[in-house]
Amino acid sequence: MLFEHLSRRISCAATLAGTVLLVAAGPASATVLGGSSDQGPAMVEAPNGQLCAAWSGTDSSHHLNFACGDPNVGNFTTITTNQFSTLAPALAVYQNTVWMAWTGTNNALNIAAVPMNGNPMLEAFGVGNNDASNQAPALAVAPINGVQELVMAWTGTDSKHHLNVASSLNVDPPSTWSATTTLSQLASGGPSLAFWNNNLYIGWTGTDSHLNFAMAAPSSTQFGAAQFVKVAGGSNMTSSNAPSLTTTANLNYGWRGSGNDIFIAFYNNTAPPNAVAAVIGNSGVATGFSPALFTFNGQLWIGWIDGNNNLQAELLP
Repeated sequence: MLFEHLSRRISCAATLAGTVLLVAAGPASATVLGGSSDQGPAMVEAPNGQLCAAWSGTDSSHHLNFACGDPNVGNFTTITTNQFSTLAPALAVYQNTVWMAWTGTNNALNIAAVPMNGNPMLEAFGVGNNDASNQAPALAVAPINGVQELVMAWTGTDSKHHLNVASSLNVDPPSTWSATTTLSQLASGGPSLAFWNNNLYIGWTGTDSHLNFAMAAPSSTQFGAAQFVKVAGGSNMTSSNAPSLTTTANLNYGWRGSGNDIFIAFYNNTAPPNAVAAVIGNSGVATGFSPALFTFNGQLWIGWIDGNNNLQAELLP
């Protein structure tokens, strides 16, 4: 199936760039996580089966915050950490540990294991060769040279804003990270990463606002040519924010549309032509920031910052 149970909340059909767009009604059972941010959140399913979220706080120092709980119950308690970022963090589970990556207030890239006992102290490590960014980073787990590694991607601080990628088997200290691979692709914001169908994918918004993705060669961080996100017979999709990638049976690509609605493209084949299998727009899920697609209990969820800067999450149909 291209995607499951879509009919549960389909309210109407519209046209987007010449292709049928399925428009889902507003959120029927969104979970409010209790935190607030003026940047997009990061969300992941932790090894203990809880949903964990991380975000940049709205306090004057922009402390990074972390919360875990059961989204069906809503028992989330916010932990304000000792680290700071004005940008969205990234989360990934690697070696049975939840890792958080973020861009510090000095543009340095950092990573830390997140204590699951409510400890607010994050032991931060630098990433790679003093790498820096002024955008949010991305994390994913993928086999690199035949071994599972934690992969980070970010937009560089060079004048053209090239995308960069590095990976690590041991994560900390910084010396364990591979040499940085600088891609030819350029981004206006931070990238997103996902491992799907035996390949690592990177998604980003180009400096021309077009949404893109590229696939890496098997077991490597060497990415091929960029492909535009577009629907069959239509034009290239655009966004003013960074996209979000995650995987179920499909490669799922989410972004904030021009009207603040969130759109999601579902790929079951990324080979050319790269038209998506389907697109849905969640007309009741509006945000001014990047959404966070994630998988929880094997199902596709979406996290976002609502109009009141509150964090919310919802199971997609």
